[in-house]
Amino acid sequence: MKKNITYIKISAFFSGMGFFRAVMSLYFVSYGVGLEHILFSQTLYSILTLVSEIPTGLIGDKYGHKLSVLLGKILAIVPYAIYILMPNIYGLYLSFLFFGIADALSSGSDEAFTHASSETGQYKKNIASIMSNEVFGGVIGTSTAGVLYWLLGSKGFVILLGLN
Repeated sequence: MKKNITYIKISAFFSGMGFFRAVMSLYFVSYGVGLEHILFSQTLYSILTLVSEIPTGLIGDKYGHKLSVLLGKILAIVPYAIYILMPNIYGLYLSFLFFGIADALSSGSDEAFTHASSETGQYKKNIASIMSNEVFGGVIGTSTAGVLYWLLGSKGFVILLGLN
């Protein structure tokens, strides 16, 4: 059980990093995608995540929360490949579609898996630590992304995609 909590904490840290998210808009703008499409894609992501919550929740309930979280993490890799292969409006929308479903797979199941993996009375402490790791990863990721973009300009996009 402690082993699962350690993996969850590490995963939360790296998930929070999201190096590329900090400069994703700049990346697509550099390929001619308008800001209105970037903002609409984020709306699409939110709607897809919401609509996917119940079906993906059923996956967690029926096949296990650990599997649901794992599928979500694996599916979250797909958008980065799409960014590289399709740096255009279609790639933007397709990548956010995958992000929405991936986040829905993890949503709720990650907390249920943490609860099931926590020793008696340790859930609140574990979930607080996991959330802190995710925020700390986000601080490091966005700071690193900003510095790399400042130093390298658009050449930093490749490095940031690789770091994700």
